[in-house]
Amino acid sequence: MRKISNRAVILVVVFVIILYQNFIDIRPAYCDANTGEVNTIFIKGGESFDLVYIPAGGLLMGSEMSDADRSPSEWPRHKVDISRGFWMMKNEVTQAQWESVMGSNPSYFKNDTSAGREDSPLDNPGGDTQKYHSGRDNCPVERASWNDCEKFITALNSKEVGIFRLPSEAEWEYACRAGSDTAFYWGDAPDDKYMWYMNNAYNKPQMVCQKLPNAWGLFDMSGNISEWCADWNEPVRERTGAEAVDPKGPRMGDYKIVRGGSWAVNANNSRSAGRSMQKPADGDMYTGFRLIWEPAAAGLK
Repeated sequence: MRKISNRAVILVVVFVIILYQNFIDIRPAYCDANTGEVNTIFIKGGESFDLVYIPAGGLLMGSEMSDADRSPSEWPRHKVDISRGFWMMKNEVTQAQWESVMGSNPSYFKNDTSAGREDSPLDNPGGDTQKYHSGRDNCPVERASWNDCEKFITALNSKEVGIFRLPSEAEWEYACRAGSDTAFYWGDAPDDKYMWYMNNAYNKPQMVCQKLPNAWGLFDMSGNISEWCADWNEPVRERTGAEAVDPKGPRMGDYKIVRGGSWAVNANNSRSAGRSMQKPADGDMYTGFRLIWEPAAAGLK
């Protein structure tokens, strides 16, 4: 039997170490990230995007049939497993982020420079009224249809900084709940510290990240702007309530799922289990979106 030289052994060890280091560099999203860790992606010539790491895990999705605030469209309570962690935008896509990619702004409120009434305690948080009222760039983009969102994603993915996509409905609710099992991610009662809704939003969407985040660091998952999901709606009559792993919804349909409530509805419509739906070609002043980012899909370091 031929004897292996010490030099050969050393070369093999070095090779393995190099492979290991490259693997760690290429796959930070799924190997090394901690829950709630923030990663900022910079777009050449455009806005940056802040992503929060959401760990793998499970949830009880939907609501109990006995829930007094339950709508007929909500899923029956059932167990869902999310098999791998993912990066989700900490905030809804803003008008500035949209404009930096698309060169336009579909929002209804883009020309409204007031963020609220002058007597609002949030009107002048930093003592700089001019800065606070200088525009709507940090408000979420709205009046973008699901089809418009897909065009935005295609344009964003052409920047070669990873793969962006809409979350599945299951991913959205899992991220929203952040380990909670209550009506809202902070408890069972509405709380103005966490959400913009019809009682406190002054009849318009507000700047992102002004309320308290959920336990994983995501802002405005309840209220402000409703958010598109990737899924087609599954009719109530076809739902079994069976345990599911990484569900993606039906392959076809007429309506896309919208989650999270908005500035124009009451608090109960912004519960973690609350859901609605719209045709993919329809856009309105109540609906926007946030994205998931997959660096590993592009083989990025």
